[in-house]
Amino acid sequence: MKLSLKRVAYLTYFVALAMTFAVLYYGSYYYALKYMTSDNIITKDKLQEDNPAVDYMNREQDLNEVNAEQENIISNRTNYVEESYNMDTDELQKETMTPPVEVLGYNRQQLIDYLTTYMSKNKDETLVNIQLVSFSTDSVVVRKTVRTIEKTYNYYVLVENGMISVYKADKETKYFDTGIHLSEVEEKERQKLTDGFYVEDIRELYNYLESITS
Repeated sequence: MKLSLKRVAYLTYFVALAMTFAVLYYGSYYYALKYMTSDNIITKDKLQEDNPAVDYMNREQDLNEVNAEQENIISNRTNYVEESYNMDTDELQKETMTPPVEVLGYNRQQLIDYLTTYMSKNKDETLVNIQLVSFSTDSVVVRKTVRTIEKTYNYYVLVENGMISVYKADKETKYFDTGIHLSEVEEKERQKLTDGFYVEDIRELYNYLESITS
């Protein structure tokens, strides 16, 4: 009977000792995870404590959004579709091409900025607007809205009795005789002069006359 009680006492002692070690081990592990940091590790909580003005959680989210945006960029494999919409005729034409070199690597906002700058520097009177229709890594669609501008012709050039003359656009009012004989003009221009043609303004007229006599 005494031997059995002695065994029970030893068993109880070992169980209690084992439980004590277990509690100490897990307690120390939990404490180290929650409160202890090495010299080379800085936790988010520590950063937030040292810099309360910076929201590191939101900053991490912003960085993730930026990285996601940067993944959608134009590469040489992107289908670059340029649409041309004529607002006068209501016609829409599409052309698929390789992306222009200057936009390679651009994300959505960078391309919008590029198109805005392109439009501000545009000197083409037929171009009304340019906009980004859709954007992805696989395909980019840019639409140019254009209009038809009718030219106003003021002069008409023709040949009379072998001499080149200039009339007003009505073909009835002579503007002046050039004094240039058709034989003095290169053969490739003779048929054009014989048929007659309109000229938009005085600058274009004099440039043409100078070109066929030089």
